[in-house]
Amino acid sequence: ASVVTVGGDEQYDLQPHESMEVLRWLHDTVRLPVYYRLFIEHGFETLELVSAITQDSELTEIGIDSIRHRRLILAAIRALNSSAAQFMKQNENDNSAVSVIPRKDSNLTVIEGGRDQYNEHMY
Repeated sequence: ASVVTVGGDEQYDLQPHESMEVLRWLHDTVRLPVYYRLFIEHGFETLELVSAITQDSELTEIGIDSIRHRRLILAAIRALNSSAAQFMKQNENDNSAVSVIPRKDSNLTVIEGGRDQYNEHMY
């Protein structure tokens, strides 16, 4: 396990198989990182899996009792799905190369270009 600090002082214990994308989304977008462990424990380890949640009852089943929080999470999921659909629509006719360039100063990867070709540049 590794300890990850998000937002300055909030620390989370991540297991080796866990991705940070759900934690970042809950922290930065939804502003409810307290539910991170519930999402992971119920198999929602990626944003792709989270984006499949469509019903309030699904959030209740995983243990999110606050109706206000369930509404906020569902709104954020709808925005996530809308953004993904918009991105795909904008890029469906783009056949340019994709370049993946790891940044030395970050754990993040910058993706530039289209989606049909994939060129990875390591330095």
